[in-house]
Amino acid sequence: MKQRSYASYLHKGERASKHFSIGGYRITATKSKVIIEKSLHKQLMAFKISDVESVEYTTEVRWHAAITSFFWLAFSYVFYFQLGTAKISFWSFFFNLEGLIYLIKLLALLFFVLGLVALHYFITSFTGRLRIRLRYTATPIEIYTPFNVQIPELIAHIENYRKA
Repeated sequence: MKQRSYASYLHKGERASKHFSIGGYRITATKSKVIIEKSLHKQLMAFKISDVESVEYTTEVRWHAAITSFFWLAFSYVFYFQLGTAKISFWSFFFNLEGLIYLIKLLALLFFVLGLVALHYFITSFTGRLRIRLRYTATPIEIYTPFNVQIPELIAHIENYRKA
């Protein structure tokens, strides 16, 4: 039988009561401890549930990125479709405006790319963060992951045994 990588962290007679798969991590919980194993880099971390100060899941949606994206895309539309296709026949008699039209279209392309970058920044902000604060460390354990049903189960498990 294959020995689990977290088995060395269990005391004799101690058994894993719950297993979770959250954000690329395998989390094993017993009545007294939590073992977090990162699947890709083979990192392993264990801590006692009594050492947990708080556990929370938050999502910080970047609304300013949505507004910024809207404005960049609107500027792109105005520059390309309104100014870039304008018929400037009166001024073209005095100046060569062909280069100016290309410059306006280039600015429209730049604004469009900036709008897409801001839109990407907004969409990726929907990924939340599971944060576990321990009493003996200043830096919390953070796992970036979309919300799933296992997150409240892990939080409830930690809270139930932390109070016991």
